[in-house]
Amino acid sequence: MREIILALFAMLSAGSVAFANTEVFKLYPMPDAIVNQSCDIHTKLLLEVVGNIGTAKLSDHVGGFCEIFVPENKRSYQLVLKETNCGSKTYQQTEDAVEAIEVIDNRSRLCEDIVQALIVLKEYGPQGTERELYSKDL
Repeated sequence: MREIILALFAMLSAGSVAFANTEVFKLYPMPDAIVNQSCDIHTKLLLEVVGNIGTAKLSDHVGGFCEIFVPENKRSYQLVLKETNCGSKTYQQTEDAVEAIEVIDNRSRLCEDIVQALIVLKEYGPQGTERELYSKDL
């Protein structure tokens, strides 16, 4: 047991082990969206990042008591860190596909300019459709 603990400590000290950072965000079509808690229509982003690679899982949801049906439309993308600019990290899909996404993570941004949201997601669909979604930041 002692050997296992020492080996783990050595790996951690050498930086060869990366831990997953998983967070969930509610995304809306407009920055600073006004959310109606009784009928909260949003896209859920489950973002998991390990080092320079990650996974984005998206699904559409309705929260509250409204009687609207929104298909869940689950989708998943493998991501890779493409760029770091001023502390913001841009992740893009690793493979070419008809549908693609780009996730801009501004949570560690160092510049003092104004960004639209801490998380910005650009989703590209078939026939050239594009939509931008923003996290609701408190």
